[in-house]
Amino acid sequence: MKTIKSLLAVALVAVSASYVSAQESSPVEDTKAFAGEVTAISETSVSVKTDVGDKTVAIDTGTSFVDATGVADIKVGQQIAIRSDAAETKAILIRGKWPME
Repeated sequence: MKTIKSLLAVALVAVSASYVSAQESSPVEDTKAFAGEVTAISETSVSVKTDVGDKTVAIDTGTSFVDATGVADIKVGQQIAIRSDAAETKAILIRGKWPME
């Protein structure tokens, strides 16, 4: 069930990222999507535990949020979905509610 939720998160972030990419002219092919449980969050980065291991990505003023107004709405233990750059170093989009409620 957890794998299905992760796959759905990736699909949802991909659709959201397509919209963001169209707005910013950034190709979706140059990004990656993953979902997991937040293990740490700060103004500059977020760490998540995914099905394939832990990932940490940077957050900056270019990071978009869906279902959250910003970092303050994301909590440790929360399930989120992330669209990152291809190197998985910077968050492009963070979906704050996952699975969808």
